[in-house]
Amino acid sequence: MKLIGWIVIAAVGIALVAFATHNYHGAQVNLWPAPLELSLPVYGIVFAGIALGFLGGALVAWLAGGKGRRRSREFRRTVRTLERKLERRDEAGGGLPAVRAG
Repeated sequence: MKLIGWIVIAAVGIALVAFATHNYHGAQVNLWPAPLELSLPVYGIVFAGIALGFLGGALVAWLAGGKGRRRSREFRRTVRTLERKLERRDEAGGGLPAVRAG
């Protein structure tokens, strides 16, 4: 399975390098409303767009998972509280009576 992953990564890497080498000519980028104009290679603009999209998607996924993370913290807190109560009960000798098999 690892081999398939490496093959996919290598193929994507080769495709990215081929794209970059064939799209190295410059393009003007005007960052309106700022008075800033840049001359960047086309592959740089495309890769920056992909990176921004990836980061935006990661941010949305992280924000969407907030409720689940909060519930997980609450469950962990509840488990710790219940474990402490059980330990105190066992130390006080209030445990369940032993059950004999037979």
